[in-house]
Amino acid sequence: MQSQTRGTPSYQSTLNKPMAVATLIGITLGSIQTVTADTTSNLQDNTLSTDTLVVQGDWLGKSDIKDVQTYPGARSLITQKQIQDSGATDVQGVLRSIPGVRVEDEASGTGVLPNISVRGLNPLRSVDLQVLVNGIPLALGPYSATGLSLFPVTLDMIQKIDIVRGGAAVQYGPNNVGGVINIITKPIPTDYQTTIGQQLQAAPTGKLLSTENLRTGGFLSDNFGTQFQANVTRGDGDRDHTYTKIDNFLLNLDYWPSVSTEVTSSLQYYHADAELPGALTPEQYNDNWRQSDTPYNDYYAETYRSSLTLTHDFENNSQFKWVNYYNKSRRNFMFQYPLVATDTIESIRQSPRTYHVFGTEPSYNFIIDRWIKQKFILGGRYLYEDIFFPIYSNDINDGNASTIKQWQSYTNAFAAYISDTLYFLNDRLQITPGMRLESVQQNFHDQLNPSNSKTNNTTEWLPGLTIGYQLNKAIYLFANAQRSLLPPQMSEVGNSNGANLTSELANNYEIGTRTHITKEIQTNITLFRTDFDNKIEKTSSDTLQNVGKSVEQGIETQLMYAPAFIKGLDLTLGYTYLDATIKEGSNAGNRLPYTSKNQFSLITNYQYHSWNFNISGYYLSSAFSDPQNTDPQTIDGSQGPIPAYWLWNLAINKSFKLSQKTKLLASFSVHNLFDKQYFFRNVDVSSGITPAPGRYFVFGLQMTF
Repeated sequence: MQSQTRGTPSYQSTLNKPMAVATLIGITLGSIQTVTADTTSNLQDNTLSTDTLVVQGDWLGKSDIKDVQTYPGARSLITQKQIQDSGATDVQGVLRSIPGVRVEDEASGTGVLPNISVRGLNPLRSVDLQVLVNGIPLALGPYSATGLSLFPVTLDMIQKIDIVRGGAAVQYGPNNVGGVINIITKPIPTDYQTTIGQQLQAAPTGKLLSTENLRTGGFLSDNFGTQFQANVTRGDGDRDHTYTKIDNFLLNLDYWPSVSTEVTSSLQYYHADAELPGALTPEQYNDNWRQSDTPYNDYYAETYRSSLTLTHDFENNSQFKWVNYYNKSRRNFMFQYPLVATDTIESIRQSPRTYHVFGTEPSYNFIIDRWIKQKFILGGRYLYEDIFFPIYSNDINDGNASTIKQWQSYTNAFAAYISDTLYFLNDRLQITPGMRLESVQQNFHDQLNPSNSKTNNTTEWLPGLTIGYQLNKAIYLFANAQRSLLPPQMSEVGNSNGANLTSELANNYEIGTRTHITKEIQTNITLFRTDFDNKIEKTSSDTLQNVGKSVEQGIETQLMYAPAFIKGLDLTLGYTYLDATIKEGSNAGNRLPYTSKNQFSLITNYQYHSWNFNISGYYLSSAFSDPQNTDPQTIDGSQGPIPAYWLWNLAINKSFKLSQKTKLLASFSVHNLFDKQYFFRNVDVSSGITPAPGRYFVFGLQMTF
């Protein structure tokens, strides 16, 4: 899924490198079409081209604007320019602009632990969302530990973010009930280039958070390129007890042994060490919401991630791609127990986890143009997980140490999939049936109580059907249905009190349209529904079992307007209505936790010569923190309503051309412009009110040469 500006072997050196590569991937049926490397939106000429059938093994293509325009489902692309213009400092700040996406900032402005929800699913640890980096799963355990309790992504390394809402399970299963987010890192430039930057985040209390970034690389020869990126963060967030250290280093290599074969690889080291301010009681929040009453709460994470990808284009309009990756990670939460701030601290607990993940994913796609034009994508996956899951405790009074849990899990997952896109009506109608087979073997070992060990074997067929129809130059219609699953998680099995858990299942449905009414106006409208069944929930006996069922349905709309009479101005207005209802159990009829019925976004961007001005506003209506929909809130603040709020940001940047190859970008932004106090509740190791950051200022300088 990664798209890069790539080099060309020496015997093609007479061609321009980006143009030569674009020609290679622009193979169409019966002809060769040259596609420029910086393909942009066709909005200005009010057309959507459908006559180019690209040899591309990934369902999401190159994640460019053209791919999004003709994708048969709800999909958004956040470009590098949008990231830059927004003034955002972390991933969750960028994702707020997407309809149906909800984000919560656990660490008060440091961005180290984002919590992301799509269409009403649980945002805490982003457990119901498939997040990829360059097409590779980001989760610590893609099958048995999907919660993103380690998030090795920093904003300065990102080129663009591709967001597919709803199911995309045929090629990217499992765990995409809420959708798929593919984060694409910055590509290796054709010519050698270096970027250095400094960003300073300042809160009114005087707390500072500093981030330095370095990016250097390019093609050293006609067929070999390399790039190194480094992001380093030090300092405090908006609240007390938020000191954070982040080191993120990424090395990319790109080698073309022949004109039709590419080998890419990546090596990453990420380290984070952060104090966690924790939750507050209502009394503490009203007294001083910036305070922290969790002096022992701390977070540590470290990961080594590597990948190797081989891509080969054949002369018969086919392509083979083989993706391999290995990750070694460990993370630890240290926290006071009980979790509620008002309780007397009994012990200090730690939950260190280690993860080893290996995955290999070959795929092959080819085109047939006989009686019916067809594009087939066939692929498979083998993935192995090894997870160590202990919890240790040290008593506050006597200092005695004990081991509360000590689990080990081993997962072997096999998957195979096929999709067949059929083209009708001069390619304007595309129908794609697909099928994925998931076979997951999970072995959970309780090392303290071996009789409590469990085995879970899951085999599921996951069908999918998508339909896209270019009605005319201005209107694109789509509909799709997908099935997805989420196997039992290590944390659930370890807390199931002996219950036998099976996979959660979901069916996703969408119908919608993208229109280009005029050269200046675009609209996106999507009706969606998710039937989530067999959910793992707590019963009245405090035991986890597959007893839950919920329905998430609603409408997402977005209007983009670039008035011709004000050059450089563009407006984006988004609205989402969400009805997320529990259907079974004692809470049937209640709203799902963390679901707002109404969500608005308004982004105004104005570019004048080398200046850019951006004002963004985001609204979430009220929600509840628990399935009981408790109101009023409990005394400790762990259950109750989550109030509605508007959040406004302001960003200004100016670019300077210092020489032919040297550019300087200066930026200034104000986040939470009106200093709105808002919060959510209960994240993992802390129970109560979790305040969001107040107003803070960001200053940045970045030079490219």
